[in-house]
Amino acid sequence: MMQSTTDERNFLGGRPDLARLLRGLWLALAVYLFGAFIYAVPPRYQDLMTVAPEVQQTFAEIGLSLSILAVYDILLDALFATGFVAIAALLFRAKPNDVASLAAGACLMAFGVRVTSTMNNVAQLPDYAFFAGGALALGDIGIISLNLFFPNGRLTPRWTRWLLPLLLVHMALLYMLPFSPLFWGQLSIPLYLLNILPWYHLGLGSTLYRYFKVATPLHRQQIRWFFWGTLGPLAWFVLFYISPLLLPGLIDSALAYQVFHFIIRTLGIGLFLFLPASIAIAIARYRLFEVDWLINRSLVYGGVTLALSGLFALALWLVSLVFRTIEQGQQYGLALAIAALLAGILFQPLRKRAQRFVDRYFYNIQITYDHSPISPLEHPTGMTEAIRQTRFSSFRNLNLVGSGGMAEVYRAEHPTLGKAVAIKILAPARVQDETFRKRFQREAQIVAQLQHPNIVRMYDIGEEQGLYYMVMEYLAGPDLAVYLRQVGRLTLDTARPLLTQTAVALDYAHATGLVHRDIKPSNILLDETDGVQRAVLTDFGIARQKDSRTQLTHTGVLGTFDYIAPEQIQAAANIDGRADIYAFGILTYQLLTGQLPFQRPNVGALILAHLTALPPSASELIPDLPPLAVAAIQRAMAKAPSDRYATAGEFVADLL
Repeated sequence: MMQSTTDERNFLGGRPDLARLLRGLWLALAVYLFGAFIYAVPPRYQDLMTVAPEVQQTFAEIGLSLSILAVYDILLDALFATGFVAIAALLFRAKPNDVASLAAGACLMAFGVRVTSTMNNVAQLPDYAFFAGGALALGDIGIISLNLFFPNGRLTPRWTRWLLPLLLVHMALLYMLPFSPLFWGQLSIPLYLLNILPWYHLGLGSTLYRYFKVATPLHRQQIRWFFWGTLGPLAWFVLFYISPLLLPGLIDSALAYQVFHFIIRTLGIGLFLFLPASIAIAIARYRLFEVDWLINRSLVYGGVTLALSGLFALALWLVSLVFRTIEQGQQYGLALAIAALLAGILFQPLRKRAQRFVDRYFYNIQITYDHSPISPLEHPTGMTEAIRQTRFSSFRNLNLVGSGGMAEVYRAEHPTLGKAVAIKILAPARVQDETFRKRFQREAQIVAQLQHPNIVRMYDIGEEQGLYYMVMEYLAGPDLAVYLRQVGRLTLDTARPLLTQTAVALDYAHATGLVHRDIKPSNILLDETDGVQRAVLTDFGIARQKDSRTQLTHTGVLGTFDYIAPEQIQAAANIDGRADIYAFGILTYQLLTGQLPFQRPNVGALILAHLTALPPSASELIPDLPPLAVAAIQRAMAKAPSDRYATAGEFVADLL
């Protein structure tokens, strides 16, 4: 589904006269390009019919009419240009009041006509240079300008605006004026490239500068789509110009070359149209995260394939050399098998290293996500005989009520308080691991300092029989995840008290300098002890104290992948309560819609979605949700912490 993405600075809804003028210029350009192509068809047809007699005879011998081939060549160009114009027209129809979209569509139309064989061949003829050459000039101006302003419609860097008049004049001298000393029809290939390549390099440099210096995460996604789209034309140029060099038999005869030419031209339609299609997707901002995942995995597996190919060739040569030296024979079969075995053994280690490199240096993913979060413990886990007999220390009637990745929770009777309590015991399997042990002790110390009705209360901590435990208040009710599975989704009225109480607990924790870092439904218990549902925040196992230097949580998973904030993924040094606001926003979206905002086929794609994908609007699933609530959820899920709410209370106030 396309999302509303118009930049207010590019929106012409409040300037109807300017909008009509720009749309008129867009249509005038379309008419001009169509006329220029039609104007170029007759001379192009005559040129295609003027071939060497032996070539004509060759075609005649195999029953091919030269006129039919000429018409086919021109129709391929027409289909090619029509594809560009059609995609530009879709943008025109979808966003007729957006300056950037109109400009991008105009640039795509001009470039599509510019790269046709018909226009390129005819524009070199002096009698046709002014009219047909104008299309070429507009095509180069368009694609270079697109690099300068895509995707937000603002020229970057700003000083490039002073080069635009020079670009216009230079392209006119290059393509439209046969008497000009720069007219391309009279230039050698090196001189022509010397005139055109600096401009293309300027466009490329502008794109790279924007990507690395000024682009927002969303704009970086759009630029990556632009980059991905350019691979289509690049692949065509490789096929057209490199294939004959690698396979000289393709051009041994005029017939073979013509067949090759038409096959590649036909393939070129799809490959070239990949560019405007990618740009249209980027402008519409439709499922942009998928290109991130595709580029990520392409870089990983492409790099691994190249590395293994080199290692395979080297191993094959070395093993063959050894066999020739020892046995005075070739033994290529055995050498091939050994080299293949080595490549297979090295594949996984190289893939993991390549993935880590790409994640870290291309996407700034600083956490390791190739391992799943800690699996829940199976019961029994080696607890002491006393616990199996429902006794632990002075506590009686122990019953297992929950199990996580680090500990088990038992309901028990407190000997002096005379009420039910919850005993959380670190599993023996985790006791020997210093990281888990210290994390458990640290959680107990943190919770013991917190005194709030919506945060689980700590009564006691200790160690007995080699087991570490904490005694907390017993909460009689399901966690929010279980409750949500039972009801499907919550209405805004039903969710109001739960969200309000959770927000109060979060703000209290943040005020003490604590960041929870694992806000999710299963960490919010619904206590029904007094007959009134009360939301209670629990599980501070990976919480972080402000300005803490601890490294305990740098191993394992920093949060749950479905709710993890972008700054946690990037291991930012200054993570604060706004990371919890992000997770709280996702939790709220899930409560009200019954779905998570980011649902991806694998963990890597999910991580990239948190970093770059635009959060879907809750109104797409719940149309009657108040607009203010929709906007509040979107703001809470903003990628940049500075764009989110400062407190959970502010978020809930706007939401409700």
